Amino acid sequence: MLNLRDKLPPSHPLRRFYRRLQAWQEVARASQRVGLPGAATYFPLGGLGDDLLTTALIEPLAEQTGRSIWVLSNHPELFDGMVKVAAVLPPTPETADRLGALGVRVVRTLYTQNLDGGSRHASPPEHILATIARKAKLTGEFTMHPRMILRDEEKNAAGFARDAIVMQSSGMGARFPIPNKEWDPNRFAEVAATLAPRHTVIQIGSPSDPAIPAARDLRGQTTVRQMAAILSHARLFVGLVGFPMHVARAVDCPAVIVYGGREAPWQSGYSANLNLYNPVACAPCWLVDRCDHNHQCMRDISVAEVTTAIATKLEQPRAPLVADIARLDP
Repeated sequence: MLNLRDKLPPSHPLRRFYRRLQAWQEVARASQRVGLPGAATYFPLGGLGDDLLTTALIEPLAEQTGRSIWVLSNHPELFDGMVKVAAVLPPTPETADRLGALGVRVVRTLYTQNLDGGSRHASPPEHILATIARKAKLTGEFTMHPRMILRDEEKNAAGFARDAIVMQSSGMGARFPIPNKEWDPNRFAEVAATLAPRHTVIQIGSPSDPAIPAARDLRGQTTVRQMAAILSHARLFVGLVGFPMHVARAVDCPAVIVYGGREAPWQSGYSANLNLYNPVACAPCWLVDRCDHNHQCMRDISVAEVTTAIATKLEQPRAPLVADIARLDP
């Protein structure tokens, strides 16, 4: 039967039947083990950063429903240690539909939509975490930052990163790369060169990211949780809008983020960071890769501006970060 299924074209009705059957079986097994949840979160596209954002919903959803929460995600490691997450299942429409048919509220956490054939995203009118909180029907005060729970042994293994400055040079290795979020990797290398005489610099990211010569190279050598553990010890993260930025906030690591003008910090960032936003006339555009202004919003941000921002953050003590709060109407 499995061989027959594998030979069927993707659109064949039997393929859809097998997907539904598999989803029903997975939901049945999980519900027998832990019972049905109070709610389930589901980001259909399954990106790492977007799944990490949903961790902010877990505690308030569990409190709202009085029951544990299920997550539909391909990244169970993000939710490891979260006691209110009772099960992590594949993020398929069939799984979401099955849960809905059983009366479970499925919170679809899409916070924007594709426009112009996918070349642009709709510009959110509020912070994307506030948007997904409203989709979850949360009310009152909502703490807007993701969370990761690290075990002591994970933290201990990353002790070498204590007081280091952790950097990335590019976000193009992401599953859904957005060229308009990029700063010049050579400029990151220049920044690192100014830091290296006085600080330990560590580079994280994908193996394909341009190297930062002055940094200890850990590109492609860390799991998601190892990256989080490194950032939990680091003095500062320096990088771009994307998954590592959200991981840093999840483990209370301060950051300097080169925002440019593709999106605004009040839409996706954290006020505890120092966000280098360039409010040119066309910003925030939310364009993916097209730019009619030769990326002026990024080009205008100089190496000197980034190093100054780093110096400013380093003058501040390393302490738990102040949380941003959204006040959601009932």
